[in-house]
Amino acid sequence: RGAGVLDALVFVNLTLQALRVDLETRRASRQVKNASVTLALPWKWKTASPRLALFNGVVAKRLGLDPSAIMSDEQRVAEAFSGLRVLHGSQPFAHAYGGHQFGSWAGQLGDGRALSLGEVLGFSPDGFTPNKWAWEVALKGAGRTAYSRGGDGRAALANAVREFFAPAFLEACGVPSVATLAVVASDASEDAIMRDEWYDGKVGPKKPGIVTRVAPTFLRFGSLQLAAKRQGFDGLVQVARFALSAIARLEEHDDGSTAYLGRIRQPISPWVQEKCFFGRRHEPSCARSYASLADDQVLRCLLQRVTMRTAALIAAWMANGFAHGVMNTDNLSILGITVDLNVFGFFGTYNPAWAPNHIDDSARYAFGTQNRIAKWNLQRLADALTGTIFKRDREHDARTWAATDHGRWLSASIAEGILEDFDARFEACQTARMEIRLGFPATGSSSCSADQSAPACLSARWLKWLQNSGADYPRASRGLAELNDVAPVQAEALKLAEH
Repeated sequence: RGAGVLDALVFVNLTLQALRVDLETRRASRQVKNASVTLALPWKWKTASPRLALFNGVVAKRLGLDPSAIMSDEQRVAEAFSGLRVLHGSQPFAHAYGGHQFGSWAGQLGDGRALSLGEVLGFSPDGFTPNKWAWEVALKGAGRTAYSRGGDGRAALANAVREFFAPAFLEACGVPSVATLAVVASDASEDAIMRDEWYDGKVGPKKPGIVTRVAPTFLRFGSLQLAAKRQGFDGLVQVARFALSAIARLEEHDDGSTAYLGRIRQPISPWVQEKCFFGRRHEPSCARSYASLADDQVLRCLLQRVTMRTAALIAAWMANGFAHGVMNTDNLSILGITVDLNVFGFFGTYNPAWAPNHIDDSARYAFGTQNRIAKWNLQRLADALTGTIFKRDREHDARTWAATDHGRWLSASIAEGILEDFDARFEACQTARMEIRLGFPATGSSSCSADQSAPACLSARWLKWLQNSGADYPRASRGLAELNDVAPVQAEALKLAEH
């Protein structure tokens, strides 16, 4: 207690109020049967003097904090974000979720090295609505939980730093992402962790770090999957309704990444801004009625919103040359924002087959497969909502878990119809993103003209030229941006149609 400037944070702990809670607090790895979260405290470092290594003032303001006050109280802030102090009102917990990893159902996974401090009241993502927006604040690298399995619950400082900077870059590029508030480190030798940094068999001591992440919720596709199997239909609806409430809040405001549009010179249609750039919805979606929807309608609405938001997100990734690297269902946010930035990368030479993950031997999660994998993951989410047997599930209840609630699940035909819309939304949003990259007005129209000069045609030719020429994707795009007026950009793009 007594964390100085951070005592101004007002915790509301929405997750603990809305979802089923496992009250057992022992850290030993175990199977959690009927809960979505488990109470736990951070596992303290041995050092009494953790160091505030990095700090994001923009994110601090979203939480209603004064960045200058934070910097004048660094030590107590570091103690709070390392778990040495528990903030007033905080009730830390770890999320339970499962997941399909590299195509196979892996069963219970969960937050093995992350702890959420709870939700705090702050500003809306666009910065205009104070003291009404709930942000979940989580520490990654905070120690073992019931979901740690064989891991130590820690993170190397180098990885924490990497995960700190990536969301800020993505948001600046107009890509929705979790936010990162701080990184704390321990310089004490007794806190060092053993890691094989380059996967070359050479294990050595590394400084540990903890990154503080911020998002409306850290629920994932896998949160719904595990809830369906272990909490039944009623528990699934409970999680789905809570997820839908977070989406409803997001849709009332521009996302933080939407500020990117203010730096774009080309016209952007209102449809594109709302559908592809996570702008405020002018007409509320079904999510607005999350509290009053019938149970089956909650599942239907959630799948519809997650499908559309995920399609737009993947389009944003690929237009920016970003590969997530580990698109398991436990690593995709139910909000359609970027999360779990562990083995991501941005390519130089345009290469759809490029994969940044060292252990992805089959390149399942290569750059060019991301839209297909995202749809596959959405199909696995739909399996959970429809009570359908999971693919490659070897657990003892693989064929029986849905039987108790037979007749209550979402209709499989309805789910299939929703998922059919994924490809069209992805193509429209990818076209819009590439139109901007090539200097055209963002319309999202993916139709080609007879003379092959429409932006959608030129985008495809541009990418083909990049792949064949071996040109550097960011540098080539930057070269187009050096042209001062829209007309020359369009003229250069038209020349491209001839090659």
